[in-house]
Amino acid sequence: MRLDDNTQDRFTPDAGSVDEPVQCGVCGEAMLVVRNSRGPRGFVEAMGRRNKKNQGSPHDIYSCPSRHESWHRQVRALRLKAAQTVSGREEQLLLAEAEEVLKSRVPTKEISPLA
Repeated sequence: MRLDDNTQDRFTPDAGSVDEPVQCGVCGEAMLVVRNSRGPRGFVEAMGRRNKKNQGSPHDIYSCPSRHESWHRQVRALRLKAAQTVSGREEQLLLAEAEEVLKSRVPTKEISPLA
């Protein structure tokens, strides 16, 4: 199963709801999985759960093994920027650069680890 969103490199479905391998939406690599995890699925859920008794429902955590690599972060950032621009030309340039970086796995610019 390939993630539909071409900027998604993390996925947290209900435990056991996905049986097939999942591919990263950014680069297409097989994602790593941690099964039957408990706790918040993301930032908003973590902030909403101050009561430690409520550990959340069991879920699986899929994440791309390359998600912290600079080339992967840049591909994701370029695609997000392309989706936000109002210019068709700028969108084409950004997506072309994203594909170039994806193929070479070498970033054209170093970006923040927070991107």
